[in-house]
Amino acid sequence: MEKDLNHQGRQGEDRGDGIRRRPKEERQQTARRRPVEESGTQERRRRPAGESGTQERRRRPVGESGTQEARRRLQAIENFSELGSGIHIAMQDLDIRGAGNMLGAEQSGFIADLGYETYQKILEEAVDELKAEEFADLYSNATENRPDTGSEYVRETYIESDLELMFPPTYIPNDSERVSLYRELDKMEEERDILAFTERLKDRFGKVPKEGKELIRVVRLRRMAKMLGMEKVILKKGQMSIFLVTNPESPYYESEAFDKLLGFIQKHPRECTLREQNGKRSIVIKNVPTVEVACNYLDEIGKVQIQK
Repeated sequence: MEKDLNHQGRQGEDRGDGIRRRPKEERQQTARRRPVEESGTQERRRRPAGESGTQERRRRPVGESGTQEARRRLQAIENFSELGSGIHIAMQDLDIRGAGNMLGAEQSGFIADLGYETYQKILEEAVDELKAEEFADLYSNATENRPDTGSEYVRETYIESDLELMFPPTYIPNDSERVSLYRELDKMEEERDILAFTERLKDRFGKVPKEGKELIRVVRLRRMAKMLGMEKVILKKGQMSIFLVTNPESPYYESEAFDKLLGFIQKHPRECTLREQNGKRSIVIKNVPTVEVACNYLDEIGKVQIQK
């Protein structure tokens, strides 16, 4: 009996409601111990920093010990903190790290100052110069059997015009789709690709309007102009201005493509005018109101027979 009572005292009191209470003596001891613990906690909370047993760290500003690169990065984050400034932070990071050298491991950042397209153009010109001079023997066999065309002397031909060249919104209503077709057309060079592109347009949108046909002919005009060694073709005010290779010492002026151009000028002296201004040689052809007429002229130049 005594053993059962002692066991019940250790387990707690049962008041008959199913809830077991802790013994009275245990509750009193807990009540006496609580104020001391709470007061100790409050004392610890009131202690100033540095008086506790934990080790405090002193945070030094970046300006004291950080590198110049780290300071520039933090300055960029501080200056461009508003919404939409991610591109500015990226450009700052590009400037700090440097974009590098495509042919080596040097981190120069030279491309950030010029822009990618200009840098790429300079790089291509440098490679072509090496092929023509230092490594001419290595590439002589590769170019020995090629036809003598102007495209060997011109990397890119640019077309400028004041004509209406586009796919009208009434023909292709969706703006994004229209832009996508512009990009696809701009990358074409082969005649078969141009014809296939035209057929797809007819199949999807119907008959191509006049402005669209003229735009498609621009791609053909650019390809033909490059084959004849023309750096730029301008169609404005009803005439066509053709700009030839800028370098007067270029072997282009001894090529078959240039001889064809001279033969065309001799055949049409009234329509053609040969000019040279600021070291740039150009030819002006009158009565060229459309891209179609310009293509016909270049096609005729390409068919000129040269007497050897």
